[in-house]
Amino acid sequence: MDKKLLSKSVKKFSKNLSRTYGFELNKPTTLVKNCNSILQIISFNLPPSGLYCNIAVLPIYLPTDVIFYDIGTRLNHFKTNLSGNWCDGNTEEEILCDLDAIQKLIERNVLPWFNEVSSPVAFINMLEKEALA
Repeated sequence: MDKKLLSKSVKKFSKNLSRTYGFELNKPTTLVKNCNSILQIISFNLPPSGLYCNIAVLPIYLPTDVIFYDIGTRLNHFKTNLSGNWCDGNTEEEILCDLDAIQKLIERNVLPWFNEVSSPVAFINMLEKEALA
């Protein structure tokens, strides 16, 4: 796997994704958006093999200097039955194909979920609903 190519591709992808959906880049591969005091997070990490895409929401009224992923998940398991790492191929074409699939999952699953929990009241309702499940 060409880690430099992957890193460059993911940084470019993150920048384009942030522009398209109104996120800010907290780091070159961490997108954040403040929506009604709820921080929406999409983060890409590059482990030794492949790519992880983590998503989370965090109420900004919690006093912290770090991002918690407690209320979130890794994208390959979020409302899908996919397994394994993203972008574990060797070619630019394979990387771009996986990034396109990630974008489609973000559009189909992540952004609607972010909208569902986009206010403190909706966030609390989600926590209460999950506590009862």
